[in-house]
Amino acid sequence: MERRMTKHKRRILALFDEAHALSAHEIHALLPDMDLSTVYRNLERFEQDGILRAIVLEAGRTYYERTTCHEHAHFVCDQCHHVSVLRRAIQLEKRDLPRGVRATHTEVVVHGKCATCA
Repeated sequence: MERRMTKHKRRILALFDEAHALSAHEIHALLPDMDLSTVYRNLERFEQDGILRAIVLEAGRTYYERTTCHEHAHFVCDQCHHVSVLRRAIQLEKRDLPRGVRATHTEVVVHGKCATCA
């Protein structure tokens, strides 16, 4: 089933032209006239439709990024929670995995303080 591209959906997706990964609360802060429930509902639909993917970068905090992004790692500032992309992906070799395991994807997150907070 093809979904309509509503004004709210266009506004949310446009934010991903400027930022790599955003949480629902960050989107809501950037679009304060939009209900938080509308933000969550549209993020869920984007994820179902394969437009965005959810990534959990820190305990209890989910961010979203476009599915068209190349494989990469993330840096999360522990103070301001800003997310940056680390261009060089960290690759695991097959031999690094336990015997009989088949990995589907890898997520690498580096924590610390960004240049602004440091």
